[in-house]
Amino acid sequence: MRIVTERDSVYLAFYKADKQDGHYFDDIISGYTGLFNKKTPKYSHVEIGFSNKDDGSVHFFSATTRSYLGGKSGTRWIPAKDMLKHLDRWDVYTRTFSMKEVRRMVFICNCEEGKPYDWAGIFGFGTPFGTINDKGKWYCSEIVNYVVTVGDWMKRISPRRLWVKAVSVLNFKPMLNDDVKKLRA
Repeated sequence: MRIVTERDSVYLAFYKADKQDGHYFDDIISGYTGLFNKKTPKYSHVEIGFSNKDDGSVHFFSATTRSYLGGKSGTRWIPAKDMLKHLDRWDVYTRTFSMKEVRRMVFICNCEEGKPYDWAGIFGFGTPFGTINDKGKWYCSEIVNYVVTVGDWMKRISPRRLWVKAVSVLNFKPMLNDDVKKLRA
């Protein structure tokens, strides 16, 4: 799927790890990265979203271990209506960028779509210097950071660490639940 956008809003959706939802890998990611990111929300996954020019719907992009549309893990687009089925599990933030920046972000997503999941990068969190990483593969916060900074690659960036960067450096603002519901339309 290729996305083309003509809107300047960008969305970051952070998944809240919750031991009751049965996604234990999320709990492990959130718990381990929380050791290095004290006083941050218990996020375990992140997606970046854009409005699709063709039909106005919002689609999110990220890398995932879960199989979606096509049955394999890695980088992919997913419609907001499918991703945000359980609003209580997501916190969504937004801000506007210049159209030039947004087009470059979408271009990066389209170029990186279909890349494999970066399991080595995930395990690199457990090494002293985070040197295990495959630049031809991605994990969620790594690709979202790369996209939102328009090509600035950073190793060992967790969803929690990206949240700190998003709200304190990049000036993303939280969306109200009623506004997030509209993204699913």
